[in-house]
This record gives sequence, structure tokens and C-alpha cells, in this order.
Amino acid sequence: MGIELELQLLDAKTLDLTDGIMPLIEFFPGNELVKPEFIQSCVEIVSPVAEDTPSAADQLLDSLRKVKRRCDQLHMRVCGAGTHTFGTRLALITPNPRFLQMKSDYGIVGRNQLTFATHVHVGMPSGNMAMFVMRHLIPCLPVLL
Repeated sequence: MGIELELQLLDAKTLDLTDGIMPLIEFFPGNELVKPEFIQSCVEIVSPVAEDTPSAADQLLDSLRKVKRRCDQLHMRVCGAGTHTFGTRLALITPNPRFLQMKSDYGIVGRNQLTFATHVHVGMPSGNMAMFVMRHLIPCLPVLL
């Protein structure tokens, strides 16, 4: 299994979204567990592939502590919420080739997509088992969402 957290980057004083991924990510060169996301006001923290939830959570918490320390130095905060409560401006897109292509493909829609998510990836031994599990999870989706 693996976990991904997409966290909001906030200005420490105003708590508004801030385009802080570029200075933040400089502190984590080559780190595959702390990454930029599509918009510059988001940082993604991921766990390595783990055998169980506690192992994934331990790595995630270690990375989160490091990100929070660097954010403090940059006068930023992180927030784990699906959307920002009062942010209204268009997002700036992170300048890497993949995201710039997405910006070209999505246009203004991409710059309005100010959402932040948590993803849990669970490995399955086969496609048939994945379909079996999904059929049983579908009734639970409203509660999970």
C-alpha cells in the first residue's frame, strides 16, 4: 500500500493560499517522498510502498515534520483540507514539463481546480481481486467521501 497527501501551502499570516512550492521543494532535491503538484500552492507528500498502514504512516509523518520545519522557515503553513475556504484567485501552475502540458490541455479549468486530496493505493494480487473488492466498496463510497 501507499499513501499520498496533497497539502495546501498557506501564508503564515493571512492563511491564504501561497505559491510556495518552488522555494519549498529546493530543500528536498531528489526526494521522491516530497514532490510538487500541478498548482504551486500544493505540496505532495507520499509514503514509500509499505506492507501495512503503520509503516506507511510512520514515513509520512517523518516527511511531514520535515516539510513543516521548512515551511516555518519560509513563513508558510500546511493544511490538509479538500479545498481552501476563502481562496478565489486563479492558481499558478508548477513549471515542470508534465504540468505545463496539462495547463495547455486544460486551460482555465486547470487554474480553477483548487482541490487537495488524500489517496490510498492498495496493491491487489490480480485484476479479478481488484474488481471483487471494488464491487464491495462501492456501497461505502458515500461514507468514505
